[in-house]
Amino acid sequence: MGGVVRTGQKFVSEAAPDGGVTECEVMLTAIDRYGRDVDFFDPPHAAKVHLSGRGVSMLQPGLILVECG
Repeated sequence: MGGVVRTGQKFVSEAAPDGGVTECEVMLTAIDRYGRDVDFFDPPHAAKVHLSGRGVSMLQPGLILVECG
C-alpha cells in the first residue's frame, strides 16, 4: 500500500486474475504502529495492517492493492 491509508478503506487487487475489474474485496480494519493502534499512516512510515473481506484469502506477496470507490 502506498500513500496515506486509513482504517475503513476498501481495496481491490490491481489486476484481477481474469484481467477484469473486480469488486472491492478487502477492507483495512486496523493499523498497528509499533504496538499502538492508529487510524491512519502516511509515507514514508510503515505499519502492520489488518485486512478483512472475501479477497483476503487470495492475497500473496507482491500483490498490489489499490483503493476503490
